[in-house]
Amino acid sequence: MVLNPLHDQLYVLSPGEPVLAVFDRNSSEGTLALRQKLAVAADANGLTVSPDGDAVYVSSPTGFGIWTRQTDGLLIERVGPHGDAGDWIIRAAGSSGTGTLLFLTSDSGDTVQVLVDSGTAISHLQDITGIVDPSAVALSPDGQHLFVTSAADHALHVLVKQADESYLPLQTFREGEAGLRGMK
Repeated sequence: MVLNPLHDQLYVLSPGEPVLAVFDRNSSEGTLALRQKLAVAADANGLTVSPDGDAVYVSSPTGFGIWTRQTDGLLIERVGPHGDAGDWIIRAAGSSGTGTLLFLTSDSGDTVQVLVDSGTAISHLQDITGIVDPSAVALSPDGQHLFVTSAADHALHVLVKQADESYLPLQTFREGEAGLRGMK
């Protein structure tokens, strides 16, 4: 489930149907109204939205679904090959000078994959390695810091964005440090 950056729509994966449910949000009352139900892959496993709210991304082992938000708030599926996601799960999105950065993790491995969506194609930017079983990813609002938790070694990794838009390690909090236990 993801609230878009404009705070006026909530996106929810409902794999039982399988659909991406789009809810309009009344910000003054906090109520939701179902706006759209969009077909997604039955094995959809990840959901995020671009920082500007213009694109919604759904990952599944068979590939990516990408929807573009129209001025009236409706989502329209972007047609075209978007690549095979394999066992990668989309976790977060951020801004880049060349498009939207997409951050993916795998259920098996020690890598966070960074892709760039230019609006017409998705390309590979970086593999961030050395994080054992990355389980969650968050990005600072300015996109300068990436936060990744490791389920296997219960650590929190902080990475900093470089001029070439890649990310390098800055700091790590490990199990037991600062009195923290069981980070996932």
